[in-house]
Amino acid sequence: MSVDDRARAVAETLRGWDQGSAPLYVALADAVASALATRRIAPHLPSERALASALHVSRGTVAASYEILRDRGLLERQRGSGSVAAASRAHETCTDPLECVRSFFALS
Repeated sequence: MSVDDRARAVAETLRGWDQGSAPLYVALADAVASALATRRIAPHLPSERALASALHVSRGTVAASYEILRDRGLLERQRGSGSVAAASRAHETCTDPLECVRSFFALS
Protein backbone atom coordinates (compact mmCIF):
# COMPACT_ATOMS: atom_id res chain seq x y z
CA MET A 1 0.00 0.00 0.00
CA SER A 2 1.46 3.36 -0.99
CA VAL A 3 1.81 6.29 1.38
CA ASP A 4 -1.07 8.08 -0.34
CA ASP A 5 -3.28 4.98 -0.20
CA ARG A 6 -2.59 4.57 3.52
CA ALA A 7 -3.38 8.25 4.14
CA ARG A 8 -6.63 7.95 2.18
CA ALA A 9 -7.57 4.82 4.16
CA VAL A 10 -6.97 6.65 7.45
CA ALA A 11 -8.96 9.64 6.21
CA GLU A 12 -11.85 7.35 5.29
CA THR A 13 -11.74 5.73 8.74
CA LEU A 14 -11.81 9.15 10.40
CA ARG A 15 -14.75 10.39 8.31
CA GLY A 16 -16.81 12.94 10.26
CA TRP A 17 -13.96 13.90 12.60
CA ASP A 18 -14.36 17.60 11.76
CA GLN A 19 -18.07 17.96 12.57
CA GLY A 20 -17.76 19.16 16.18
CA SER A 21 -17.08 22.58 17.63
CA ALA A 22 -13.50 21.87 18.80
CA PRO A 23 -10.56 23.36 16.90
CA LEU A 24 -9.66 21.14 13.95
CA TYR A 25 -6.31 20.05 15.35
CA VAL A 26 -7.92 18.99 18.66
CA ALA A 27 -10.77 17.18 16.89
CA LEU A 28 -8.28 15.36 14.68
CA ALA A 29 -6.15 14.34 17.66
CA ASP A 30 -9.24 13.00 19.43
CA ALA A 31 -10.37 11.09 16.33
CA VAL A 32 -6.94 9.54 15.77
CA ALA A 33 -6.67 8.59 19.45
CA SER A 34 -10.08 6.94 19.33
CA ALA A 35 -9.25 5.09 16.11
CA LEU A 36 -5.96 3.86 17.57
CA ALA A 37 -7.66 2.80 20.79
CA THR A 38 -10.24 0.75 18.94
CA ARG A 39 -7.68 -0.52 16.42
CA ARG A 40 -9.54 0.93 13.44
CA ILE A 41 -6.24 2.29 12.12
CA ALA A 42 -2.80 0.75 12.10
CA PRO A 43 -0.24 1.97 14.66
CA HIS A 44 2.00 3.43 11.93
CA LEU A 45 0.39 6.73 10.95
CA PRO A 46 0.77 8.43 7.58
CA SER A 47 3.12 11.37 7.25
CA GLU A 48 1.79 14.78 8.21
CA ARG A 49 1.91 15.89 4.59
CA ALA A 50 0.10 12.81 3.22
CA LEU A 51 -2.64 12.87 5.87
CA ALA A 52 -3.15 16.62 5.42
CA SER A 53 -3.62 16.10 1.71
CA ALA A 54 -6.08 13.22 2.25
CA LEU A 55 -8.10 15.21 4.82
CA HIS A 56 -7.93 18.49 2.84
CA VAL A 57 -6.46 20.42 5.77
CA SER A 58 -3.15 22.19 6.28
CA ARG A 59 -0.06 20.27 7.28
CA GLY A 60 0.02 22.49 10.38
CA THR A 61 -3.34 21.07 11.50
CA VAL A 62 -2.02 17.51 11.30
CA ALA A 63 1.30 18.48 12.88
CA ALA A 64 -0.49 20.10 15.83
CA SER A 65 -2.73 17.06 16.30
CA TYR A 66 0.24 14.67 16.18
CA GLU A 67 1.97 16.89 18.76
CA ILE A 68 -1.05 16.61 21.08
CA LEU A 69 -0.92 12.83 20.71
CA ARG A 70 2.82 12.82 21.49
CA ASP A 71 2.18 14.99 24.56
CA ARG A 72 -0.46 12.48 25.70
CA GLY A 73 2.05 9.67 25.31
CA LEU A 74 0.10 8.05 22.50
CA LEU A 75 2.55 8.64 19.64
CA GLU A 76 6.27 8.44 19.19
CA ARG A 77 8.15 10.13 16.37
CA GLN A 78 10.67 7.89 14.65
CA ARG A 79 13.01 9.92 12.49
CA GLY A 80 12.73 8.73 8.91
CA SER A 81 9.81 6.43 9.74
CA GLY A 82 7.11 8.87 10.79
CA SER A 83 4.82 8.66 13.78
CA VAL A 84 3.77 5.39 15.38
CA ALA A 85 1.54 4.54 18.31
CA ALA A 86 3.59 4.44 21.50
CA ALA A 87 4.73 0.88 22.18
CA SER A 88 3.10 0.77 25.59
CA ARG A 89 -0.27 1.70 24.08
CA ALA A 90 -0.06 -0.13 20.76
CA HIS A 91 -0.28 -3.56 22.36
CA GLU A 92 -3.10 -2.90 24.80
CA THR A 93 -6.23 -4.88 24.22
CA CYS A 94 -9.46 -2.99 24.24
CA THR A 95 -12.71 -4.83 24.83
CA ASP A 96 -14.88 -1.79 25.53
CA PRO A 97 -14.12 1.05 23.09
CA LEU A 98 -15.53 3.74 25.39
CA GLU A 99 -13.39 2.57 28.30
CA CYS A 100 -10.36 2.41 26.05
CA VAL A 101 -10.89 5.98 24.86
CA ARG A 102 -11.41 7.11 28.46
CA SER A 103 -8.14 5.50 29.47
CA PHE A 104 -6.35 7.36 26.69
CA PHE A 105 -7.81 10.68 27.78
CA ALA A 106 -7.92 9.88 31.51
CA LEU A 107 -11.60 10.82 31.66
CA SER A 108 -12.70 8.45 34.44
